[in-house]
Amino acid sequence: MKTILKIFVLVFLTLSVTTLTSCKKPEPPTVITAEVTAITTNSAIAGGEVTADGNADITARGVCYSRANAMPTIDDDKTTNGTGSGAFTSTLSGLLNGSSYFVRAYATNEAGTSYGAVKEFTTTQ
Repeated sequence: MKTILKIFVLVFLTLSVTTLTSCKKPEPPTVITAEVTAITTNSAIAGGEVTADGNADITARGVCYSRANAMPTIDDDKTTNGTGSGAFTSTLSGLLNGSSYFVRAYATNEAGTSYGAVKEFTTTQ
């Protein structure tokens, strides 16, 4: 009987440790901002790459941009470019000619929203 109890305790402890170590707490994702290209009088191509999902599904990704806010967030103008990890591009349209803009990529999972580095560009006149 003692042997069966020892085996039961050993199996229980093994399963408990395995379960605890295999469950990783979600963290915010990691995202980088791509260089802004194809800049015209009223549009540009921006984008980024989700390089790590933070142990949770990426539910939104894209770029946020602003003329006034040097650190744009998803509360500013933004694009939505699907879900998941990997690279993406966004077309920014309706921009003002000869104007400076700040842009950065973002990605969201259940732990929160992360941002890439800010890039600044100016539309042509």
